[in-house]
Amino acid sequence: MQNNNYKLNFLGGGNIAKALIIGLINSGFLSDDIKVYDIDSEKLNSLSKLTGVKGSTELTDIKDGYAILCVKPKDYPDLVLEIKNKISENVLILSCIAGIDLNILEKTFTNNVCLRFMPNMLVENNAGFFGVISKSKDLLQDFNKIFAPLGHIMEVEESKFDVITATSGSGPAWVYSYIHDLIKAGMDNGLSEDESRLIVQSLFIGVVNNIEFDTNFEELIKQVASPGGTTEAGLDIMSKNKLSEIINEVILEASNRSKELREDNN
Repeated sequence: MQNNNYKLNFLGGGNIAKALIIGLINSGFLSDDIKVYDIDSEKLNSLSKLTGVKGSTELTDIKDGYAILCVKPKDYPDLVLEIKNKISENVLILSCIAGIDLNILEKTFTNNVCLRFMPNMLVENNAGFFGVISKSKDLLQDFNKIFAPLGHIMEVEESKFDVITATSGSGPAWVYSYIHDLIKAGMDNGLSEDESRLIVQSLFIGVVNNIEFDTNFEELIKQVASPGGTTEAGLDIMSKNKLSEIINEVILEASNRSKELREDNN
């Protein structure tokens, strides 16, 4: 990747920053063009050994490039106090902090152009998703040039960020939980751990590959579920226990939590 103008300064070196950096390095981004600032020196050392990026516990003045805000929502006020006077007006602000909307960013960084984005952890494997919003078309184009190799990028309205945070941001953990439960259920019903794990992993890999080409889910279900067969018996249990309602409730609860975080920061 030719990225001579893309100097990335990550403010926060937690899990999502780590996933983004690994995805960038995997896509050919130069580690010399990435710096990470975090108060946890052990975290920085681990990230540096893994990716080759430079880390520092003390933030120096950032005069150009991008400042990527990757801290927890509760740490946003302290981060602002530390960095606000150290960021030049030439620096572009990218934030993936849950609950901090674009309006808050623009009120905080009045001299900078801002963009809000919400990635998920799958960016680490260059198979992630980003919801993004900015008033600057140039910044949106730059964001696409930098992060497109890491996954799908969708420009969305601010009002949809809560449900995107829930569905995409939290979604991987719920899918992992379901996979874990399937493996355990296989073991509870006579499979060894290795057997159950291999079966379930191959199942999900196959399903993901399949839905890249066919998203008519009702038809896909019919292809597997013969009347009176084993699949239908399992689907009946899902219906009886109202699995679809449970999933909807999970999305709603996580979305509401995202709204609460946003209201706390307004």
